[in-house]
Amino acid sequence: MPKAKAKAREKIEAFWLQDESLTILLIAVILVVFVAHPLIGTGRLGRPILTAAGLLILLSGMLVLSTRAFLSKVGIAFGAITFLSDVASLRWESTATLVARAVATIIFLALLEAVLAVRVVREGPVNRHRIQGSILLYLLLGLIWSQAYQCIALLIPDAFQIAAPFQGIEDMVLKLNYFSFVTLTTVGYGDITAVHPFARSLATLEGLTGQLFPAILIARLVALQIESSRGASSSKG
Repeated sequence: MPKAKAKAREKIEAFWLQDESLTILLIAVILVVFVAHPLIGTGRLGRPILTAAGLLILLSGMLVLSTRAFLSKVGIAFGAITFLSDVASLRWESTATLVARAVATIIFLALLEAVLAVRVVREGPVNRHRIQGSILLYLLLGLIWSQAYQCIALLIPDAFQIAAPFQGIEDMVLKLNYFSFVTLTTVGYGDITAVHPFARSLATLEGLTGQLFPAILIARLVALQIESSRGASSSKG
């Protein structure tokens, strides 16, 4: 039995070290951002999808972090803290529990972002899974900043100017998630505006990241592909 468990663990770790695992995480994030959140906003079956996709991100992220020896325990710990704080915020919807949930989520997603970034830009040919991984990194940035805005909005209620005030915590999460992505992509429709200095500083930093991150990442992927093509040509010659 111990040997069977060890083999099963090795297979799981081997899979989450492969580029194919990036696709699974991307699907989960897309379900959260582009399917569950809109459905919740319309009052339909978004909550079950959000719960399932959120758990998939959490479990997948913990498995990805567990492949790094120095992050294994830290990743599992913050994954557990994120889950427990999320459950606590549903039962006790206080500012403290909601802020704790947001902070735990930020740390967990930031660790996941760092590990995935190393995997996406490492040496080797650029395949479709690594391209999907680069999209995943960009979407995770939007989710991280969304959690940061939620912290500010909870601690400083007037930090954002909005035409229709937040109708509860769920509405705040949806609207600030939207604000995060329009800021990341520098669209800036103006229906939600950061007015507090801390909120403006974060929005400025996210806008700069939204411009620089894709440019740097694309340049790196192009360089990797050129190097891979040259290596393949020289080996044939």
